[in-house]
Amino acid sequence: MIRTSTPSHISIAPRSLALRGAALFGLTTLLAGLAYLRTVAPGVFTLDSPELTVGAYSLGIVHAPGYPVYMLVGHLFLKLPLSDVGLRMNLLSALSAACAAGIITLLAWWLTERKLASLVAGMTFALCYYVWSMAVIAEVYTFQALLLVAALALLWQWRRAGSFASLALATVLAGLGAANNPSTVLWWPGLLFLAVTADARRTLRWRQIAGLAVLLAVSLSALLYLPLRSLTDPAFVYVGSYDAAGRFVAMDLSQPANLLWYLSGRQFSWLVAPYTPLELLQEFGRAVNWLWAGFLGVGLPLGLWGLWTLFRRDRFLALGLALTALPHTLFFVAYAAPDKETMFLPLFAVWAILLGVGLAQLETMLPRRARPAMLALPLALLLINLSYVDMSDFHASEIESVTRLTQTRPDSVVLAHWGDAGAMHYQQIVNDLRTDVTVINAFFISPENLKTLIEDSLAGGRAVYATYSSGLPLDHVQLVAAGDEFQLVPKRPVPSNRHPIVQQRRNP
Repeated sequence: MIRTSTPSHISIAPRSLALRGAALFGLTTLLAGLAYLRTVAPGVFTLDSPELTVGAYSLGIVHAPGYPVYMLVGHLFLKLPLSDVGLRMNLLSALSAACAAGIITLLAWWLTERKLASLVAGMTFALCYYVWSMAVIAEVYTFQALLLVAALALLWQWRRAGSFASLALATVLAGLGAANNPSTVLWWPGLLFLAVTADARRTLRWRQIAGLAVLLAVSLSALLYLPLRSLTDPAFVYVGSYDAAGRFVAMDLSQPANLLWYLSGRQFSWLVAPYTPLELLQEFGRAVNWLWAGFLGVGLPLGLWGLWTLFRRDRFLALGLALTALPHTLFFVAYAAPDKETMFLPLFAVWAILLGVGLAQLETMLPRRARPAMLALPLALLLINLSYVDMSDFHASEIESVTRLTQTRPDSVVLAHWGDAGAMHYQQIVNDLRTDVTVINAFFISPENLKTLIEDSLAGGRAVYATYSSGLPLDHVQLVAAGDEFQLVPKRPVPSNRHPIVQQRRNP
């Protein structure tokens, strides 16, 4: 059975149905949360995680597009009385993913009234590798997935029962999502389609529409975090560049042109659509493969079955879900980030909803005794992915960053790539460790300024270290191993002769 979304079918869910839905949401959230707690990283991770954690901790400005809503929510979440700042931000990702899985179960239940199929859909999303791996570290993706599925759930209530309050809250979430990351505007065609194709649209008054516009503008005003914080010269900024003296010159985001440049993602402009048509087709194939692998193959045909079933029963609802995921998916298919598979969580979330509908169809066809076999899908994901996503013993970033800072000389310079630099900045700002050391994120310094910084620092007797060796200007310096990093020292001049007589004999 697939519910239609018109109020003529059902005006208000019976109390028993509401209680069952709440129980399914709670069970999925609890089970997913337990899996995440078992595997969450105990402290600061690497890659973008240290940067995002420090940004939330200090209310700083991270790389484009800034994620201001995530910064504010993360800052509040860090007020929890837990021992480690890094762990707290990791737990925010876990909580977001667990709640998103619970809402997916709830949506599938509302659509099908099939408890087992809905639970399997939610847990399949929760234990999908690409979701689980982002749920155990500090990252923005599970938070954004939560905003999306919550908006979809609210729009279902608008379509089903004509709840204007649900439509208003969905509008707020759509605005917060766009303020957090402008690429989520690509969700808006589907969200708008779901809103305007509801029968309840006929009940809307111009006053209510104006109110929705005001709510959208207010939620988008979270973007003001960026220029306002930029004016305060925050302790941590990841937009700007280092000069030849190693001073970070932050971009002034209170200037409209700079803010537009930043929000449009031009900090990473070379990653946008660099592919040839053939390469783009290959990237699309990779995205399909991630979807196939994420749901162990069987989720792909079951999701298609669910999409077809939903289209036959409520084509506007099916098209709205497709329009929510498709533009966002196509944009990131053409995006050349090395870790872009993590950016498809909106697709996985929508697909999990469709998977729930497909599983409900399958459940009706199976004998009652055979139906529990559907639990094999999330159980298989649990067994297969556990060893790959388990970060519970990951301490490398913490240990390496502390070791690198403590073994350097006073007032030294450390050159590092993105993840290493972020981890050391975390130690300096969060733990107040070795603040005398200048940590340079190599991404933000030009080759010319880097060369001048090295030469001037060494000439002034300042020690220079690096966590990497490739790409360093080594014309006049050489690398010497120094614990977990390299120390840059001047090259000793190689004399052309050791004694004038030797030179005379070689050149008679």
